[in-house]
Amino acid sequence: VNEYHVDGFRFDLMGLIDVETMRSVQDSLSKINPDIIIYGEGWTAGDTVYKGKKAESANAALLPGIRFFNNVYRYGIQGYISDDMGKNNDNYLWVQFGVTGAGPYKELSKLTGKWTSCPKQSIQYSTCHDGYTLYDLIRTRCQYGNEEEWKKRNQMAIAMVMTGTGTPFFQSGEEFLRSKTGADGSFYSNSYAAGDEINALNWEQRSEEKDMVEYYKKWIRLRKKTTAFTMQSSSECEKKLTFLESDSSRVIGYRITQTYAGLIKKHTIAAYNPTPEEKKVTSGWKKIKVDAMSVTLCETRELTIGAYIGIVVILLCVLIQIRIQRRKRRKRA
Repeated sequence: VNEYHVDGFRFDLMGLIDVETMRSVQDSLSKINPDIIIYGEGWTAGDTVYKGKKAESANAALLPGIRFFNNVYRYGIQGYISDDMGKNNDNYLWVQFGVTGAGPYKELSKLTGKWTSCPKQSIQYSTCHDGYTLYDLIRTRCQYGNEEEWKKRNQMAIAMVMTGTGTPFFQSGEEFLRSKTGADGSFYSNSYAAGDEINALNWEQRSEEKDMVEYYKKWIRLRKKTTAFTMQSSSECEKKLTFLESDSSRVIGYRITQTYAGLIKKHTIAAYNPTPEEKKVTSGWKKIKVDAMSVTLCETRELTIGAYIGIVVILLCVLIQIRIQRRKRRKRA
């Protein structure tokens, strides 16, 4: 850190390391660089002889300065974008668990458990090195679809990654539909020994998929621009985030409400629709018709979401204007 200015460390199978050691690592490094990032895999991949408290996902709250891959959200997203809600609707619950940063959240925690003390401890992602690329995964699970539909599902996945309250993460090349395809046309689900021919990034494909790259850039800009998804504690998440009702058991929507100086309320609404039909959620505001990144305000209190779409709508309510109008009415009276 001092010599080479390394500003982050990733631990493979961090769950094999005890809590005390990881806490010491975090304390020592943060004294050198308070902004250093430490994260890892909060699982053991098998039994271990150590029986004390380990740096596993379930113990994340004991290590508030360290971030954990949220593989539960990962599998939830993978099933959800494939319109597979899983056994007992598990994938629906896992998405909600990821959206709330894997921490305590009202009644949801009774069903999913709780890991973190702060949402940013939860690294939200859909794919990484140890599995199919996102585009290959979609094509494997949705073989009945076509290229247009596959791309929409890919877009919905990054929307879900960027609108959860944790720390976003996506695999290099995902933004231009990276694929690990063998000579026989099959997709590699574990390419660690496949060599450069399979694992190399195809930069020509980036030029071919400019629209998808720009789509990813839009979500990155939105994530940087708004503070709605970067909450500082689980209690803040419980207070500000509300899940919305929908006309479909497959659609997930939620509203994050922020108040500034007691005068301005900012409502950030996110919703996902993995089905081939248009669906609606109750927004608690006016009717908003959404198609991809475009928004039209109407007059009722519903949010209409197109097929295979993840969206965000931001609304401002200036309370001071309402109060001024009320005072004027009182004076007239």
